[in-house]
Amino acid sequence: MLYRIDVVFLDQHDCITKIDRNIPPFWFSMAPKGTSSVLELAQGGAQQHQLKVGETIALSQIPMT
Repeated sequence: MLYRIDVVFLDQHDCITKIDRNIPPFWFSMAPKGTSSVLELAQGGAQQHQLKVGETIALSQIPMT
């Protein structure tokens, strides 16, 4: 990846457990214990979609294009 991203960590119930914003290329972020899924969004995507730790998201409602 050659650009910055936001990384959203989800538990088995699709509840957000951690959000790391503005991760530079070739860096990594440690997943919290209990992470079962990770979303990678374009830089600013977490804020654009108003994602917050503790919220549950419905992945089945996100259009895949």
